[in-house]
Amino acid sequence: MKITREHLIKMIKEELGDPAGEAEAERQRKARTAWKRRFTSVEEVNAIADLMENDPEFEMLSRFADEFRRGSERGRPPQDVLEGILPEYVSGGLIAKVILKARERLPADETPIEKPKSPALSGAEMDRIAPSLEETKGNKMKITKQQLYNIIKEEFAAVLEQDAQGMFARGAKGAGADEISVEKIRIAPDGSFKARLSSASLEKPIRVAGRLDDDSRAKLSQGGALAAAPMDPFGKEVMGLISKIKEPYGNDVPPSIQKLESDAMKAGNKEGFASSPVKTNIADYWNDTLRYHQKTGKKPDYSVISNFNALNTLLRKV
Repeated sequence: MKITREHLIKMIKEELGDPAGEAEAERQRKARTAWKRRFTSVEEVNAIADLMENDPEFEMLSRFADEFRRGSERGRPPQDVLEGILPEYVSGGLIAKVILKARERLPADETPIEKPKSPALSGAEMDRIAPSLEETKGNKMKITKQQLYNIIKEEFAAVLEQDAQGMFARGAKGAGADEISVEKIRIAPDGSFKARLSSASLEKPIRVAGRLDDDSRAKLSQGGALAAAPMDPFGKEVMGLISKIKEPYGNDVPPSIQKLESDAMKAGNKEGFASSPVKTNIADYWNDTLRYHQKTGKKPDYSVISNFNALNTLLRKV
């Protein structure tokens, strides 16, 4: 009869019994090598990166080792990080192999990587944003014409308070005060505005200029009343790649790519992309896109994969 290695080990254990701590050690070993683990550890990330860089079996993964380390800084499962950064042609079997081989090296005591937590809002902050939350539907704020009028009226009033001609134009408060009409309002994406005011008390219209506060500018932007800020060549190159990513989908663009495009338009220029979610969360956009294709049962077009890789390479320059 042929005796397998596993059968032999079982026979020896039955003969010797279970030495103290052996069962616990086996339980811990299984926990370390399980595919779904409770946390990602510093030792696990280092072991996987070391195999990627130094094991000939995983030579094709070596150039992605540094990117894997960066992607794991927030404690994301290594399989999610690798699936996000590796090209489509890298098989899932190879990813599983490098992870499980690394876990065989892990010590009994690991150092978990803490996942960042969003800071809690104070009561005052909640009171401040509550009105905005009530007006919000989805990710877009609804803004009425009356709200838009009130925002602009308040800003002009502040400017007129500091303007000598404006003080004259406003006249005395109460009955008999002149009504000021506002003409040719121009508001730039950065919140600066110009307008022409006229009144019965003025011989001719006067020009005023100022800048909206951040809260007013945000309301106008979310309401679609302000155009997007002009993009520099870097921003245009990013948007060009995103357009190529969208193209194969026609009218059925995945939500993850729609979010990518929205975040890119907010970043606007090279400086803005440095701290934009477009750069910090590029792997998440890709993972969400893959999940979309898994649900629909359709493989992503090759141009989607290649342009995602090109976008990722471009964003590394900032």
